[in-house]
Amino acid sequence: MGRPSSYSEDIADRICAELANGAGLRDICEPAGMPAPSTIYRWLSEFPEFQERYARARERQADTYADEIVGISDNENGDPQRDRLRIDARKWVASKLRPKKYGERVLNELTGSDGGPLVYANMNPEVRDQRIQELWAKRRQANTESN
Repeated sequence: MGRPSSYSEDIADRICAELANGAGLRDICEPAGMPAPSTIYRWLSEFPEFQERYARARERQADTYADEIVGISDNENGDPQRDRLRIDARKWVASKLRPKKYGERVLNELTGSDGGPLVYANMNPEVRDQRIQELWAKRRQANTESN
């Protein structure tokens, strides 16, 4: 029997449930009777309701990986190097699946010419306007010189 290529709610439910429990798509598609990954990717573009369920399952998968990290780190009988690899892999995947929750926090900070924070909002309006004019003048000059 070949792999199924027509969309099935039962198979879609199984795929999403297994994803949410931490299984990888390749492993989910391996057993007989399951569609190929390419079929699942096609379903994602053809069936918006499946796309939404799949996205939620991937978010839950990230939460599952986060839970597994705690279990792996609490295991005192494992191989420390192997456990570190398993933890790092789960952290990386979780950060990609749910970057707002598990990703690295990126903080961009602007600094002034004196190395301190650049805070124009709290600056005296006259000084702020003068500084803005100076910056525009520098920009115009740079543009003139490059042409």
